[in-house]
Amino acid sequence: MIFFYKKNLFCQKNILSLQSATNLGFIKTQFYMKRLQLFIFLLFTASVSAFSQDVTAVDRWSAESFVALANEEQLNLFGVEYGTRLNYNVSDRFGASVSLGSFQSLWAKKRWKVRNVSRMLLSVNVFGDIIKSQKGHCLRLSVGGTYLRGDVAYASWYIDLNGDDGIEDFSPVGYKVLLYNRIGMNLRISYLFPIADRWIMGVNLQGYEDFDDYPINFWHISSLGCSVSYKF
Repeated sequence: MIFFYKKNLFCQKNILSLQSATNLGFIKTQFYMKRLQLFIFLLFTASVSAFSQDVTAVDRWSAESFVALANEEQLNLFGVEYGTRLNYNVSDRFGASVSLGSFQSLWAKKRWKVRNVSRMLLSVNVFGDIIKSQKGHCLRLSVGGTYLRGDVAYASWYIDLNGDDGIEDFSPVGYKVLLYNRIGMNLRISYLFPIADRWIMGVNLQGYEDFDDYPINFWHISSLGCSVSYKF
C-alpha cells in the first residue's frame, strides 16, 4: 500500500479566488444592502398606508418556531434549518417579521472533501396574505433581507490509499475552516392554518440567496418544513 500526500486543488483554487475578491465583494455587498433596505422600507410603508383599516380585532404579535429539511445547492449538502421568528401585523393581511435561524449540514460530502457547512441566518421580512379564508386558513408570501454568517470546513490535505482492489480511497488528515459574512435575500411561501385558540400551524417553502458573484458560492439554500406560532 502506497501513501502519498497531495493538495486538494479544488479547495485551494477557490480559497485564493475568495480571498482576492473580498474587497470587491464588500463594496458590492454594501451597494446591494442599501438598495434592499430601500426596497423593504418602501414596501412596508406602502402596506401600512394602503391597508390602514381598523386592526383592533387583529392579534398584532405572534411568536413562531420553525424546523425544516434543507439543502445547500452549490455543494448539494443535505441538512436541517431551525429557528424562531417574531411577526407583527400592521393590518389583517400585511405585516413584518424578524427571524434568527441556523443551517447545519448533517454529513460530509466526500467527493468535494467538505466536512461541515454551518451558518446563522438573520432575516428581516415583509409579508402579505395572498389568500385568506374566514376560518383562518391563508397562503402567505414573505420577502426580505438576510445576513448570513457561518463557516465551511474542508480537507486541505488527504492520503490516497490504493488498496489491493485498485480503488482509490481518500482519507483526510488535515482540515481548514473558511468563515463567511454575506448579505442576501430570502423568499418564503407558507400555508397557515389554526390548530387551537391562538395557535397556528404552518408549512413553509423557503429559499436564500446572497448578492456576491464569487466563483464558488456556499449560500444557495432551499428548505421545506413546518412551524408553530402563538398569537398574543
